[in-house]
Formats: sequence, C-alpha cells, structure tokens
Amino acid sequence: MNCRLTTQEKLQDLRLERKLTYAQLEKITKVSSSVLQRLEKGEDERVGYQDVRILAEFYGVSTDYLFGLTDNRNPPNMQVRELWLTDDALKVLYKKKLNTRLLSELITHKYFLLLLIAVEIYLDRTLSPHMKSWNDVFELAEQKIHENYEVKGVDKTLQILKESAVNEDEFLLEKVVWRFRRLLVDLYEEHKKNAPSVEKTDVIKTLTDDVDEVLKSESKGRAKLALLAKQLGLNMSGLTDEEIKVLIKALEKSEKFRNSRGRRK
Repeated sequence: MNCRLTTQEKLQDLRLERKLTYAQLEKITKVSSSVLQRLEKGEDERVGYQDVRILAEFYGVSTDYLFGLTDNRNPPNMQVRELWLTDDALKVLYKKKLNTRLLSELITHKYFLLLLIAVEIYLDRTLSPHMKSWNDVFELAEQKIHENYEVKGVDKTLQILKESAVNEDEFLLEKVVWRFRRLLVDLYEEHKKNAPSVEKTDVIKTLTDDVDEVLKSESKGRAKLALLAKQLGLNMSGLTDEEIKVLIKALEKSEKFRNSRGRRK
C-alpha cells in the first residue's frame, strides 16, 4: 500500500515535476538553495513557515498538504452537498471506517468509470430491450427452420443459432468482473513497485539441511541439539564432546524435550 509522503518527499516531488534545479528555484522564489536543500533532505527540523508558504504558493498547493494535514494538494472549494452523497455514505466517510487512500486510488483509476458504467447497466438493465430483440431474431430463425425442414440429429445451423443467443445476466456480469479485475491488477502492479523487498528463503533446502543434520547425529538428543544450534547460529563442529554433553544434559531439563523424546520411541 502506498505510504504517506513526508514534507521532504513532497517538496522534492514538486520541484522535480517542474524539472527545476535548486538554483533555478532560488531565482524564482528567493528562497536560498541551502534552505531548499535542507528542507528536502530534512536536515533542519526548524522548518520556517514563511519559506514553506512561499513554496506552497509557487507550487500551487496548500500548506496543509506540505505539512501532512491533508493528502489533497489543493482541495477544491466545494460544498459537501455538491457531491450528492447520501447521509449514510457521508457517515461512513466521516467515521473513517474506509481506507480513503485506497478509495481515492480506485475512483481516480482509468477503469473505474468503465466499471461504474458496467455496474449501472447491470442494475438498470438498459440493454435488456436490445438483447431481447437480438435473441428474438435467433429464436424466430430456429422456429422457421423447424417449420420448413425436417431436422434429424444434431444440426449445425441450429446449434449456431442456439449458441448465438445472449444470456443477459452472464454477459453483463462478465463485463463488471472483467473491468474490476483489470483495475485491481493495475493497482497491484503499482503497489508492488513500492512494496518493501522480502528476503527469499529456500524452504526445501532448509528442510533438507535439517534432515541431514538429524541423520548425521548418533542420538536423538544430539539431533535436537543440532537443530537448536542451527537456529541459534551455533557451529556444532566447533564444540568439544564434553561441551555437547553439557548442552544435551541442560536440554534434558526441559519438559518439552523429554516429552518429544518419549513420543519418538
């Protein structure tokens, strides 16, 4: 999921979007290059409000956006009633029960409008008359064939007519599902770019190594010790026989260790 940008990241993004160097930005805003660099790198916690206000005016964003009070660069001066949302919908939004950042990504995606249109068509059945006319043509053709010809067995023409008929519910639902899937795939690809890298581990190799350790051991106690040593990063080959005996004796004081040995007999 996309993370909230810091003030430093926002300032850097805004400058790079306009392809400006620190020197060019200083010439335009009269904010020194050294201050601009400190603001973007977060090297000065005492951010001067005057400098931020000047930059906000130049970039055409609000100071609230730069200071992280809102994710909207420059919120439009719009009354809530102009959105034509129901009272229940507004309650859900105001109570913040939704991931509003994800909601914003969804409704601004290029496929969202197409998805909404498909949903409206499915609910309102605006294509019903057209689909009925389409299916009536095939039904009439099939009826005329039966009236004028003696059909024996499986007739290829009749099968084509039957397959050409459209199931309205299946057709419209497929449109909705396909567009929603496409939207999700696109968002997933975007999120994947920003996702933290996960260290890959070879589970099979790890299990194989563990089994080998057990097989090499002369006793069950030694085998369990070998596995524990591996988890702790302890090199068993560097231990003397006496040290190994001491460790096994210490392990035998564990109830879990004694129980597991009993079950393996």
